[in-house]
Amino acid sequence: MTNDPIKLGGEARWPELAALGRDAWNTWADSELKKPKAQRGTVELGGREIAHTNWGGFKFPGPAHFNNATFLGEAHFAKTQFFALAWFAGSAFPKSSSATFQDATFLDRADFSDCVFDGLSFFNNVQFESDVSFNGSRFKGFAHFYGAVFKDAVDFCRAWFGGNAGFGNTVFSADARFLNAQFHSTATFDQANFDGTTRFDGARFEQPPNFTTTNFKHGPSFLDTIFAFYNASDAHVFYRRLKKFAIDAHDHQSELGLFALETKARRGHHLKWTRPRDWLELVLNHLYEIASDYGRSVLRPLVALTLTFLLAAWQFALLAGQSGAPWTWIGPAWVAAFVNLLPFAGQSTIGRQVMETGICPQVNAVSNPYCLARLYGIGVIEGVVAVVFLFLLVLGLRNLFRIK
Repeated sequence: MTNDPIKLGGEARWPELAALGRDAWNTWADSELKKPKAQRGTVELGGREIAHTNWGGFKFPGPAHFNNATFLGEAHFAKTQFFALAWFAGSAFPKSSSATFQDATFLDRADFSDCVFDGLSFFNNVQFESDVSFNGSRFKGFAHFYGAVFKDAVDFCRAWFGGNAGFGNTVFSADARFLNAQFHSTATFDQANFDGTTRFDGARFEQPPNFTTTNFKHGPSFLDTIFAFYNASDAHVFYRRLKKFAIDAHDHQSELGLFALETKARRGHHLKWTRPRDWLELVLNHLYEIASDYGRSVLRPLVALTLTFLLAAWQFALLAGQSGAPWTWIGPAWVAAFVNLLPFAGQSTIGRQVMETGICPQVNAVSNPYCLARLYGIGVIEGVVAVVFLFLLVLGLRNLFRIK
C-alpha cells in the first residue's frame, strides 16, 4: 500500500487518498493545479456510499463528482475549494449529522439539484463564483445561507425547506429563481441584496417571509405565490412589506390577500378584548371579514343583502297581519322591503305612500301611529343595514374587476 498522494491521485484511488488527510490530498491537488484546467483529474465518487467525513480545506482542482452519493456521516466541506464543476446532484446527506460547506469557494458551476439534506445544512459565507442550482432539493432541517455570495444565477426552483431558511446578509449578484419553492417554516432574507431579477412565482410560504430590510434592485415577482396565515407578533409587519411589493407590481389580487393577512395578524396580537378601547375596532374588523372577506367577496354581501331583504319583508308582513308562508304575504310587504333596500327611497314621498297605504292603511281617515312607528322603524333599520351591504357589494365588484 502506497502513501504517495501523487500516485494515489494518478490511480484515482480517492478514498485512500482522502484517508491520508488534507495535507496529502492538497499535495496532489497543487500538482494538478499546475496543469491546464482541461487536463486536471476528475474526482469520481458519484453513486457511492462515502464514509470519509472531513473534507474541510481540501482542494478539488478538476471536476468533483459526488452525484447520487450517500454520505454515511457528517459531510464536512468547510473552507473547501472547488476549482471546476462541483457535482452533488441527487446526493443524500444523513439526518444524524450536518452538511457543512461554510466558507467554501466554488470557482466554477455547482450543482446541488435534487439533493436531500435530512439534517442541518450550512452554506454560510460560501462564495459561488459561477451559477449554482439547488433545483428540487429538500432541506429537512435548518438551511443556513447567511452571508453567502452568489455572483451568478442561482436556481432554488422546486426547493423544499422544512426548517428555517436563512438568507440573511446574502448577496445575489445575478438572477435568483425560487419558482414553486416551498417554505414550511421561517424564511429570513434580512439585509440580503438582490441585484438581478428575483422571482418567487408559484412559491408557498407557511409563514410570512422576512423581507423588511431586504434590498431589491428590481422589484421581486410573487405571481401566484401562496402566503398562508401565521399568527405571530411580528407577522403583520412582514405581510405589510409583502403588500408593498404587490402594490408596486400592480398585483391587485395579491394586494387584497396580503391586506387581509396583515389585518388578521394585527388583530391577533395588537387588539385585545381585555382593552375596552379596542372593542369597536375588533367588532368592525370581524364583521368586515365575515361580511365581505375584507372586500374580496361579492357573494357574501349579496347573500347578506338578500337575507336583509327577506327579513325586512317578513317583518312588514307581520306588521300587516300576515303570518303564513312567504308566498302568502301581501304585495306591499315585498314592495316596502325592496324600496328600503335602495338608499333614501323608502324615505321619499312615493316610498312612504306605498308603505303607508299598503301596510298601515288609515281607518276612518285616521292613521295608526303605532303601526306607522313600527313601519318606519323597520324601514330605517333595513335602510342602514342595506347601505352597508350595498357598499361592500360595490367594493367587491370593484376589486374583482379592477385592472390597475
